[in-house]
Amino acid sequence: MKSDRHLLVLLLAIYLFAIVVVVVGAGSQAITAFLNRGVNQEWLGFTGSIIGGLITAGAGAAAWIAAQRTINVTRAVAERREDATYRVIQHELSPKVEMFVRYWRVIQRASKEGPEIKRNGEVLIRSIFEDGTSENWFDEMRRLGSDLGPIKRRELIDVLLGMRLVRDQIKIKNDGENRATHFYLLNLRTMLSHFDRYLRAFDPEMARRFDSFTKSAIDDRALAEHIDPLIQTFEETGGVC
Repeated sequence: MKSDRHLLVLLLAIYLFAIVVVVVGAGSQAITAFLNRGVNQEWLGFTGSIIGGLITAGAGAAAWIAAQRTINVTRAVAERREDATYRVIQHELSPKVEMFVRYWRVIQRASKEGPEIKRNGEVLIRSIFEDGTSENWFDEMRRLGSDLGPIKRRELIDVLLGMRLVRDQIKIKNDGENRATHFYLLNLRTMLSHFDRYLRAFDPEMARRFDSFTKSAIDDRALAEHIDPLIQTFEETGGVC
């Protein structure tokens, strides 16, 4: 705003200075002599062109200032809306993250023990599981995310994907065998580790709730990188094994 005022003051000063120069010049002896010789029309045309140019420049500057002010106001409104949306999403995610912390605490304890405690850990996780991540909830979160910037919106999509992975792993059925229970807990820890990675990009502060837990090794390679060995084998031997 201050820069706008300074620019307007500068333009007004230039405009007034030009008028003074024209008026003073018109009253000088040299200009008067020219006028007496019949060149007053040229002089008036010259004066008019100067004043007209200044008026045009002033109008252009005023329009530019108005456009910049509109852009700044629009940007400020969008930023405030994005900040408010981000806080709402944080509020929605927080209780879900706290439940994930509880699941991870159970896994952390059970993973160090024998089959019986592992089975108890699985039973406990299933019993405290709260399915607050329905499809309607995911849809609402995605709608909220539309008010975020493109980067945060992409990060939120990843967070929701991670939550879906955790939910689906908790609900998966197994035959109750010791080996199945072991892999149930191991896979759940892997899904939680994925979620931790996604959340750390979206909200690093909230993700600190998982700092003390053992993470599963995550392979971040893209699908193309995963299948490269198969492609190389085929190129070299023509086989698929």
